[in-house]
Amino acid sequence: MKKLKYLSIVFLIVIIIQNSCSFEKNINIDDNNSEIPWKAYFIDVLKGDCIIIEIEKKFYMIDTGWVYTVPNVIKTLNLIDINEIEGIFITHTDKDHVGGLFPLIQSGIKINNIYTSNFIERNKNGISDVQKYANEYKINHKELKTGESIEINGMKFDILGPFIYDENENNNNSMVMRLSGKNSDSGSLLLMGDALLELEYQLMLTGNIFQSDVLKISHHGRDDATSIEFLKAVKPSISIISTNTQQAPNTLHLSVTEGIKQVGSELYVTQDCDIAILIESENKKLNVSENPFEDYSFSEINQNVFINQIDIENDYIELINEGESDVNISGWFIYASGSEKYFFFPNNTVIKPDEKIRVASGKTPIDGNFIWDTKKIWGNSDYNGGYLFDIYGNLLSEYI
Repeated sequence: MKKLKYLSIVFLIVIIIQNSCSFEKNINIDDNNSEIPWKAYFIDVLKGDCIIIEIEKKFYMIDTGWVYTVPNVIKTLNLIDINEIEGIFITHTDKDHVGGLFPLIQSGIKINNIYTSNFIERNKNGISDVQKYANEYKINHKELKTGESIEINGMKFDILGPFIYDENENNNNSMVMRLSGKNSDSGSLLLMGDALLELEYQLMLTGNIFQSDVLKISHHGRDDATSIEFLKAVKPSISIISTNTQQAPNTLHLSVTEGIKQVGSELYVTQDCDIAILIESENKKLNVSENPFEDYSFSEINQNVFINQIDIENDYIELINEGESDVNISGWFIYASGSEKYFFFPNNTVIKPDEKIRVASGKTPIDGNFIWDTKKIWGNSDYNGGYLFDIYGNLLSEYI
């Protein structure tokens, strides 16, 4: 079995050499050669990935977590005061990486670009779900090939893999990316998606892996990725594992954590942080914070507006304001956990004292202040309750 594996890799190398893959294609080229400071927020999205990268006041997102971890992503966006995302990179289409994309698009935050690998999963018509969302909301979508680079103000994202489409293992279709500067003082970050051992070997054998200061460990620290040989090749000063071992006990595997320790790398795990882990690269140093928002205080959380009822038969949800003053609920959102769908209240939505607001759905929705969807949201066999969040992602009310 091992011989077949290595023969396939040798064959792959021949293909790569024939295609002469190199980092010559660039987008948005800039000639800044000085050290460029950057920040990376590794958000706690349970056993999933979502990373926000800030470069010169421009923001990029790597993956979007699960559909049900969107509130924590929205909370982080608001804490950093982000209202525009220059680009979202989707490494691959597993639900713990792409699940939050559509709700984030729906939320109204401005998204200028969505990037995927050219080896993304597609339907029978050759269209990916990501392309469908981008087309529907008129967002620029670009499929990136291994060897391409995207440059931003002296920093660049190099696309290191994958090399071929793996029909049997979607994790090996992960877009492997490395952030670095033209000046080595800027620091470097290697993002592995969920690439497994086979793709790691391909990267090493083709010379397409480089020493990196920070390594986002692949596949949430499972033992089917991150070999000791790979760790020795990357030599990271800092390693990040994005996981929650209560949700996924087979992550944060001992073989991986011991390997990280063996190469002298500091390990941080998102389940141990408060909202996100922040890494800052500045003045030739890397600084890490597991509680970057400890000095931030939310405005008082509203306790007067809550879910009054969910009518499963007529398929609507109703909010009520039992306070004595108007409440602006613009940007607040409802999550239906059974159907895994979100509704975001539009701008200038105000609920008055004692007023009730209904959000209706279904083919022939009853009278409601807002229409959610033509499909049933609540009246299906997957009903599992509704949740109301404010604009900062704080849970205000639940109705089970």
